[in-house]
Amino acid sequence: MSKSRLGFLVAAIATTSVLGVSTASAAPESGTGTQLIQNMNRDALIANPTILQNTNAQVTSVSQFSDVQPTDWAFTALQSLVERYGCIAGYPDSTYRGSRALSRYEFAAGLNACLDKINELISSGLADKVGKEDLATLQKLQEEFSAELAALKGRVTALESKTATLEAQQFSTTTKLTGSVIFTGAGSFGDNSAVDGNRNITFAGRTRLNFNTSFGGKDLLFIRLQAGNIPNNAGGNLLRLAFDENTATAAGGSTLNVQLDRLYYRFPLTNQINLLVGTTVNIEDVLDVSNPDLLSSETGSISRFARRDPLIFRGQGDGNAAAAVKIKFNDQFGLNIAYLANQAQNPSTVLADAGVFGGGYTGAVQVLFTPFKPLALSFVYERTYDPSPTNLSSGTGTSLANTTYGLASVGGSADRFGFQLNYNFSPNLSFNGRVSYATTRAVSGDTTADILSWLTSITFKDLFVQGNQASIAFGQPPYVVGGNIARADSSQNPYHIEAFYRFQLSKNISITPGLITVLNPGTITGGGVDNRPEFVGVLRTSLTF
Repeated sequence: MSKSRLGFLVAAIATTSVLGVSTASAAPESGTGTQLIQNMNRDALIANPTILQNTNAQVTSVSQFSDVQPTDWAFTALQSLVERYGCIAGYPDSTYRGSRALSRYEFAAGLNACLDKINELISSGLADKVGKEDLATLQKLQEEFSAELAALKGRVTALESKTATLEAQQFSTTTKLTGSVIFTGAGSFGDNSAVDGNRNITFAGRTRLNFNTSFGGKDLLFIRLQAGNIPNNAGGNLLRLAFDENTATAAGGSTLNVQLDRLYYRFPLTNQINLLVGTTVNIEDVLDVSNPDLLSSETGSISRFARRDPLIFRGQGDGNAAAAVKIKFNDQFGLNIAYLANQAQNPSTVLADAGVFGGGYTGAVQVLFTPFKPLALSFVYERTYDPSPTNLSSGTGTSLANTTYGLASVGGSADRFGFQLNYNFSPNLSFNGRVSYATTRAVSGDTTADILSWLTSITFKDLFVQGNQASIAFGQPPYVVGGNIARADSSQNPYHIEAFYRFQLSKNISITPGLITVLNPGTITGGGVDNRPEFVGVLRTSLTF
């Protein structure tokens, strides 16, 4: 242990016999406390001092420090400061780290701690335990560091004032309010007939308020309210935006309803197991989406398809009730198990498909594997049942893949398989890939369909400017590849290309221009199939708070 950090404090006090320790026994070189202080000023100033004396539990014996040995040059002085005056504390890992550099402010904080302890002894009638030489040296040090001590007291007073103001004005003692606002301008173009009649530039927005409540620090009650008038963009399902949300009272209406978008409670059962229950839950709340760079609708992908896998992370309408278990075995393996029901709130016995177990459901199992830190893998199996016509692929695939089981009037079941991969080549470059496959069967009859979807993307972080992000994605939205479905059309074989660049203007404001292109969309028309490409240009402005 060298003379830096609090070793300076020990040596400064020891060499002037504050604790009755001689200079010869405490320090390896001669010099007064003032000289050592001058050495400290010259050699041990650091740019961002960290004051540690009052941040950890007080030790009662120098032997509690694992890195302090009896042979250390300041051992005796440190022992006296710890065991006689009790004004030295170390790190939480039971180390003292005496070789760390010390600033004048840290020295002053340590000195102030010793002054407070001695004042306690005197006020407790134990003044006889404090020698006159101790007091004289402390007075000398107090004069030497009067400016730093005054600054520390000023900082504490200011901090107490700010804390009192925050406590008086805070939203809640248990709830943190966050939110976001999106303004978006978008326009579709191209020669495909799906764009015809929908070529106007649109300007719309979405607002979300999130209430994050914790009662114990590790649990979370999450409530989200939202309203928006961003429509499903022209060009059909293949060109949907990542943030389209329309809560208008009527089509094209200016009056928006505020809707409850999320309501769930997550809490730890053990250090490795978390449980989640809720009445308004989406499947991405209970399964991990291994696509961190594109997931956020505020700052990630501009398309609904690229945000998340539509065959796996697909809802059965609003208001899914859910129960889930999330298990983290270690840093490499995790397991998520979830059950969602979309008619759990309906008690009707007249309807055959209602209640927690009688209506539509999704049962999911996800295995998470991180073989080494830059690589994250995910394997998902889902069993879904839809008693009534439902969109099979989150409204992002071809008309055939989106029409329930090929028949608009019946529901059915599906087995879904998904694989996700995320690899960080460096802090600024990442790759994401995914593939999913679903086999479906109609409730009545023997109609079957096999649906496939895949996507790859690459993201450049801090490109040109710190905080900015550029991403390019290429893949295929859900399309039918097999089964005996009568409407099978091999020409519905679309390709999705997306590129965007996010300008991070500040911590809370970003602007993202981007372009979505769909090749070979297979638009069904009266005259056949139109495979001319479709395009959507997007300008998204996001504000978060």
